[in-house]
Amino acid sequence: VLGIAIFFWFSFHQNGTSLSLFARDFVNSGTIAPEIWQALNPFFVIVLTPVVILIFSALAKRGKEISTPRKIAIGMHRLPLPDGLLARDGLSLSHRVPH
Repeated sequence: VLGIAIFFWFSFHQNGTSLSLFARDFVNSGTIAPEIWQALNPFFVIVLTPVVILIFSALAKRGKEISTPRKIAIGMHRLPLPDGLLARDGLSLSHRVPH
């Protein structure tokens, strides 16, 4: 689990750097600065935590409880998806790199 945490934090810390720079250079977000969008992450963590707890509680009541290592594995399996989408979009926009 400790080794997996390294990859989680590696990806998570891209929020403050790479993702903001990508948003600044390639995303038309109107008058809202890309840094402001970073506030959505903690918002969704707070709002969606009860929903996730309800889902896992319902699974446990049905006898289909997911173990903690499996939850971590599911999260780590899905972690590269957003980064892959950004890489794909970044490559398709490479001709628009600001100078």
